[in-house]
Amino acid sequence: MKTKIKLTVIMLLASFMFTLTNINAQQMQQKPLGPPPIPSEKQIQKMISDLETKLSLSEEQKQKMTEIMSDHFKIMKTVQEKYKKSHEAERKEMETLKGNFDSEIKSVLSIEQSVLFEEFMKEKRPRDNRKMQKPQGKKRDK
Repeated sequence: MKTKIKLTVIMLLASFMFTLTNINAQQMQQKPLGPPPIPSEKQIQKMISDLETKLSLSEEQKQKMTEIMSDHFKIMKTVQEKYKKSHEAERKEMETLKGNFDSEIKSVLSIEQSVLFEEFMKEKRPRDNRKMQKPQGKKRDK
């Protein structure tokens, strides 16, 4: 009889600990994901340097790209500060800015360079932490 009680207590404690671990893991996944950080001037120069090598940019292209990127990220920073509370409006304006940015960049680059630029930007894009934190277990059908 005492063995059954001990076994029951051990099972209850194990279940309790397992439940707490799962709750903690779920709470960690629910951290809000904000917009990606705006690159500093130093980071922009590093991107331009990398792009210069990867895309074989001319000096004129390098200069125009630097100007376009610097201006673009200054505007993005202003927009982020403007919409600290309203992320829906910020997202729409950021999408418009990105479209304008892409058009400006493509006007400076050749078709081949544009393709390489898109690949470069995909490599440098910040990762969505929520995707990386999802549990790897099986999905259950509801």
